[in-house]
Amino acid sequence: MEYRASTISFLRSLLLALSPILTAGIGTYFVFDCRNWFLWVVDVLMGLFSLYLLFQTLFVYSGRLYLDTNVIKAINTLASTQIAWRDITKAVLRERRNVLSHTDHLLILYSYNNVLTFNISILSDHDEKTVLDAIKAKTDLEIVQDTPSL
Repeated sequence: MEYRASTISFLRSLLLALSPILTAGIGTYFVFDCRNWFLWVVDVLMGLFSLYLLFQTLFVYSGRLYLDTNVIKAINTLASTQIAWRDITKAVLRERRNVLSHTDHLLILYSYNNVLTFNISILSDHDEKTVLDAIKAKTDLEIVQDTPSL
């Protein structure tokens, strides 16, 4: 079965990625002064930072996760990783509490010659639960609590 990012999660991340350029635009609108070169430098830097966040968002949300009775496969823009269930040597779910969103989950599956990583927090709540239940049924899933952000 194929799992993709939820639309609401993508829109939240997109808003967060575009927030620096939106803030710069609003600030420039209210404090507009053509002679203020510092304001233009800050606007350009915030625009570049927003572009950087946008590329990260698009990269993460382009990923897909396939679960089958024999294999698990993660596909993103640059690569594809596939591991058979019988070849998994270790399964780790890293959890990090986040003030701005719900708890972030990063799934890491190890085999003898591959490592599969997938951010399952981008899935809908139902899909995330389904994926975790399927993985728990096939492997021993170790849950690691990371320090909270912010």
